[in-house]
Amino acid sequence: MPDDSIGPLITVAAFCERILDEKDSVPSLIRLVDRIILHLPPSPLKTDTGEPVEPSIEISFYIRLTTFRVGGTYELLLVMKNPSGKETEVVRHPITLEQNKSGLNFKAALTLGIKEAGLYWMRIFLDNQFFTQIPLEVLLTEPSETQLKKQE
Repeated sequence: MPDDSIGPLITVAAFCERILDEKDSVPSLIRLVDRIILHLPPSPLKTDTGEPVEPSIEISFYIRLTTFRVGGTYELLLVMKNPSGKETEVVRHPITLEQNKSGLNFKAALTLGIKEAGLYWMRIFLDNQFFTQIPLEVLLTEPSETQLKKQE
């Protein structure tokens, strides 16, 4: 017989364009994403002081945690690992999962600075225990010759 006292479990973890909070408290994940193509401008953007502006993307991240007859307080930790292997803490947040309840929805609106193309990983930890990781591939496209000519 399966052990029904296990938990917490991650039943959904995904990047998406946005998350709608429906009137019946059921979320809708709009445009699930695992690859983004970032079009670079014809000339690098600069701040008022002349510093280059790092390209960035805005994306939502959603996690559904479920328990089966087990509750408790945990620390949720999200860490983004870039293609070079550097890890950056994105979110550290205490969560409470109630015993015999359906679970917990956690969402985050993220702005991620993109320094390089490649495979990024959102690593998910509960109480510093690694649970899983979700990939996000970022492709950078250089300006086309047409865009460069329009700039001249």
